[in-house]
Amino acid sequence: MRFNPEDLPEIVKNFYKQGKIAWHATICAAIKAGIGDLNKLTDIAFHLHHPERKGRPIELHEVDLITQWNNFKILIKLMDSSKSFHDNLDGFVFKKGEDWINLISTPDIKRPLG
Repeated sequence: MRFNPEDLPEIVKNFYKQGKIAWHATICAAIKAGIGDLNKLTDIAFHLHHPERKGRPIELHEVDLITQWNNFKILIKLMDSSKSFHDNLDGFVFKKGEDWINLISTPDIKRPLG
């Protein structure tokens, strides 16, 4: 089945559109929005890192991508099983128009390189 980010809840789409730098925030938003299926969460993280696939499922011969998908699944499972993750998730509130870059950036990070 093809992954389509347009099927995600609006708050999750807002983070998804910010790209792979926001993968952790996107997963947090997805969990907070009620997406609890580990495979769906893993698909979100994987396809966020591979927009060139345009939602195309991984094929059996794509062994490196299967490994990467499984690694995302392990990371998300570890995140989700962490008590501190869930304690912090309760305080993870998004305002309309808020973006992940502004949540984590400092003036030094935003300064142009070079």
